[in-house]
Amino acid sequence: MKKIVIILSLVMSMVMFVSCDNNTSAEKHDFRNVDFGMTAAELIAAEGEPDEQFPDMYTYLDREVYGVPHATLTYEFDENGVFSARTEFTNEYSDEKSYIDEYNTVKENLTKEWGEPSGLSEDESEFKFMCFWKYNYLMLLKDDDGSVSLSCQCLQSQD
Repeated sequence: MKKIVIILSLVMSMVMFVSCDNNTSAEKHDFRNVDFGMTAAELIAAEGEPDEQFPDMYTYLDREVYGVPHATLTYEFDENGVFSARTEFTNEYSDEKSYIDEYNTVKENLTKEWGEPSGLSEDESEFKFMCFWKYNYLMLLKDDDGSVSLSCQCLQSQD
């Protein structure tokens, strides 16, 4: 009888361990917690009410995206639902290193979500940083006028 109780205890422990592991695993999405093809109602359920809304585009202002605050998120729709997600990171810094740190934070978080980039071009002397994942990209660039832009775009696969 004692052996049966021990065996049942071990089996129950293993079942609980496996079920806890399944419940804590992160669900994968196309971009943050949004999937391509979602309807407007599903997007609102995932992201909340947009700050700006047009028939084919919802914009969310001053959000934290991939570990960086103060970003503008834009989702675009067509007849099949969400097909594009774009983020403009809007922080302004007095030094280039802070922009590069922000780029690296986003790149690290995207790599965790999407895997290793399929293309990478980083040139600090020209202040051009680009990562590509098939249809997705992250770019940090300095324009001729000295303004800096950090953006990310995720497009629905055409495969």
